[in-house]
Amino acid sequence: PLRTDGPFTVLAFEVPGSDSPSRAGVAERILSIVSLYCEDLHPDAMCAVVADRFWALLPTPMREPRERTLEVARKIVDRVERTVQVPLRAGIGASVAGVTDVPSSRRAAEQALEILAKQQPRSPAVHIEDVRPHAVLLELLAFVTKRRALLQGKLDVLIAHDDAHDHRTSYVETLRAYFEAGCDAGRAASRLGVHVNTLRYRVGRASELNETAGRSDRAR
Repeated sequence: PLRTDGPFTVLAFEVPGSDSPSRAGVAERILSIVSLYCEDLHPDAMCAVVADRFWALLPTPMREPRERTLEVARKIVDRVERTVQVPLRAGIGASVAGVTDVPSSRRAAEQALEILAKQQPRSPAVHIEDVRPHAVLLELLAFVTKRRALLQGKLDVLIAHDDAHDHRTSYVETLRAYFEAGCDAGRAASRLGVHVNTLRYRVGRASELNETAGRSDRAR
């Protein structure tokens, strides 16, 4: 039976590129490796393949949860690449208190995978907390596409902030370059002629300003 007491963390794995792991005939082998490592970390872990992605619902270790889930994800990626000989990447969602909150961890794991697909990270496994500013901006980009009128106020916050600081902050220009570079911080920084750490700082501050504006709107 499914346990309901948490915390839980969702891990999502996918084979990069257009080749489906099921068509390549390796899905069962990958799922077996995912299950082996996740169940070794916790015997109540549940794993499945859904739409060419490999999912794990992992009761979260109480000690160093982020580090331990990252460690198991990296071990899975390494084992798959060595034994199945296909690349794999992993996105790890935030830990949630109970089974009813699992969908939010799943969405966060999907966001982490999306960020991995758009960037050239040092590691093929990433925890959502390590890329939270990028995840917030991806959500804003989705809102731009689907609900332009709703987002206009938040965009105005950044425009007004740049204007108030004589464009020394350049948040709008930074976000435009970041999105045009496919959320690749290195390429965006090169395009703007700034250090990549400066670019990452501006992206983080822009997301913080939008979050603050959102909280103010909800408080009204």
